[in-house]
Amino acid sequence: VLTNVIIGQLTSQVNASHCMLDYINNHFMTFTLWVALLIEKTGVMHTSYLIRDLAYMAAGKPVESNEPPRDALKNFFHWGRVLWSLVVLVFSLVVTLSALFNGQTTMWPGVPPGVAVVLFFLLMSVVGMLEGMQIAFFAVSKLRKEERGEHPMALRTCEVLFRGEGKNLPGFMVGRQMCVTLCFFVIARVTTLNIEVGVDDNIWGVPDTLQNFFNTGFLGAIITTILGSISWQLVASAFPIAFLSNPLVYVLLRWCLFLEATGICAAAWFLAMIQKSIMGFQYDEVYIGTPEERAAMKQADDPEALEKLMHMGTNVIQGAPGASNLPKPYADLVNDEYSFKTERERITTNIEDLQAL
Repeated sequence: VLTNVIIGQLTSQVNASHCMLDYINNHFMTFTLWVALLIEKTGVMHTSYLIRDLAYMAAGKPVESNEPPRDALKNFFHWGRVLWSLVVLVFSLVVTLSALFNGQTTMWPGVPPGVAVVLFFLLMSVVGMLEGMQIAFFAVSKLRKEERGEHPMALRTCEVLFRGEGKNLPGFMVGRQMCVTLCFFVIARVTTLNIEVGVDDNIWGVPDTLQNFFNTGFLGAIITTILGSISWQLVASAFPIAFLSNPLVYVLLRWCLFLEATGICAAAWFLAMIQKSIMGFQYDEVYIGTPEERAAMKQADDPEALEKLMHMGTNVIQGAPGASNLPKPYADLVNDEYSFKTERERITTNIEDLQAL
């Protein structure tokens, strides 16, 4: 477990917490994005959107989105997938809880079903809080101090998180992963069905093929993903400051930092240092500056940093943009010095001229 956590998760998380731009600057991240979007399109997890919308309703605020308003057809497909996801979630919960009360899961003998259910939802809430904290922390990490709200608990949490050289953010990621792993040990015991097909009675007398599918743990994965992860992340991304105002966030932050301080996963720091050196990762501030610097420049790019961005991006520009698609008689009309950078500067100048009118 430690090998999987340290090598497969923490090494990358330690670097990605401060080097987000460099970390996503490769084709594999594009592939990962498309796979994630494909899974999202199936609608299996759309109950998370319903929970997020309910959070907006409870706060008395309209749902904020960068996407254009949905028309009638898109609304139909969206809410249709929400209904489909809700049916799948309820079915998964009913099957899992039925198996739990029938003693057909891998829960330790001697643990009463009622206690197991309470433990299950309690630990899922802890995991959900940790998932939401991760999103909220990344959201406020790019904000100025005065933009981090006025709630004493949110300010106290941010003070601990960004203290010193900012090592508490990757430190939290280390402790958080350890805590999540420990919680999932118990959660997996509750959600994994332990029915030997052909020997034990199938749950509800379903066919052996369906019982084998139940035994894969897919139903438990749906429950934990929706109720213990995505829903919390969506709410935290919508209300990061309000999320940090919860006293439990401060308690869990301290607990994760304590787990990291034990040193049991300290190898992740060493491996992260090697990965950073090999890949040439740099802090995001090298490219976009600190929140205070961006505010001083009115969110404009640092001219000096632009020269350092030449390695950014997975496509190399060959000649002027679009020149290769021009008919040959017109190719000579294209300025060889033309680039996306010069075009961007021209557009920016035009916008400034229009604003000055």
